[in-house]
Amino acid sequence: MLCTGMTLTGVAFCPVGHTLYLGDDTMDATSAQIVDDQTLISGLARTSRAHLYVTTGIESGQVSLRLCGHDTRPAPRTTDVDWKWEDVGELSLLNPSSALSVCYFTGVDDDSSPPCHSVRLPPSGDAMYRVRVHARGRDLFFGRHAEDPVESYLIDVWPEPWSEPMMILRTSNYRFFGRAEGIPWNEGGK
Repeated sequence: MLCTGMTLTGVAFCPVGHTLYLGDDTMDATSAQIVDDQTLISGLARTSRAHLYVTTGIESGQVSLRLCGHDTRPAPRTTDVDWKWEDVGELSLLNPSSALSVCYFTGVDDDSSPPCHSVRLPPSGDAMYRVRVHARGRDLFFGRHAEDPVESYLIDVWPEPWSEPMMILRTSNYRFFGRAEGIPWNEGGK
């Protein structure tokens, strides 16, 4: 299934600390304090102060990333470009600017992507969006530096009122790192 809205595809750089930063202001994303609240989804991602933090397996280095903005909730997917996703989760994000930028992003291969490495999201009356994070390969170089991408991420974003975080698929060994208890599961979650 293709993205229905704007897309950004390329390579993102994880500077240090197992974290990719995305937000509506790339200058402020790394300075936003991560709040350990109910927005954590089992070591996969968390939101705080209008920013999304995706937890990588690598300590630092490059990962493949595709960021897709949608007008409405996209159908769930377990494959994209023939990749099997190992971990998938959803959480809500407050985003007043209706734009999501990727910090430390290079290798844009989509001509429709703006030069600031942002995806313009459809307007949302209450500025709330739902984010679905797909991850693959987080076990491969766990805790090490990766010069070339060994992990892949797909992030779908669409307007939707706030709802509880939810883990949809959890099959990597990484699932035990930063595990959050009490997160609801979709039918068939592992």
